[in-house]
Amino acid sequence: MIGWVPYVLSAFIEEVGGPGARREVLLAAGFDAEESFRINAGYADAACRRLLDAACLHFGMSEDEAFEAFAPFFLRRSREMFPAFFAHRPCVRAFLLHQPEVHNTLAAGLAAGQRDSVARKFRVEPMEGGLRVFYRSANRLAGLYAAVARRLGEELGQPTSVRFEAGGPGETECIMAIEVQDLKAQVAA
Repeated sequence: MIGWVPYVLSAFIEEVGGPGARREVLLAAGFDAEESFRINAGYADAACRRLLDAACLHFGMSEDEAFEAFAPFFLRRSREMFPAFFAHRPCVRAFLLHQPEVHNTLAAGLAAGQRDSVARKFRVEPMEGGLRVFYRSANRLAGLYAAVARRLGEELGQPTSVRFEAGGPGETECIMAIEVQDLKAQVAA
């Protein structure tokens, strides 16, 4: 997995719980207490999963609660670090349709095998009123993808719903139907 998620997750842990919480979670997940995640490095899926599980345990949150709490921070940090990914995609649907390209761009510096794994992680297809996401990852982070999509919809005034058509957020493969309601267009009409 590309280092962006563990990089932002470790920063979120520190913001919410302080440096001590970050160290405790890193140690519980099997990392060095002062681990510095690099966004351009590859990390084992299992290691990333341990980080998420340790954070949930530390804060006494379910995975769904953690994803909902993490999504606003994830989007804020993403906008700060990668404003160009947001600049020309002012709506949820356009932004999410662009995500495979974003992931492949971030993975460009990884070794060939890791790059291929990132490229196979998901694909998207446009559909009327939204998009369909075919998600595949040993990290089982489809729930995070869904939480970020919903949060982005809130921020852009486009209520966004996620329905799992096959599999679920805790599985290694699933299909999500993401429907976006454009309130701004409705108000203008």
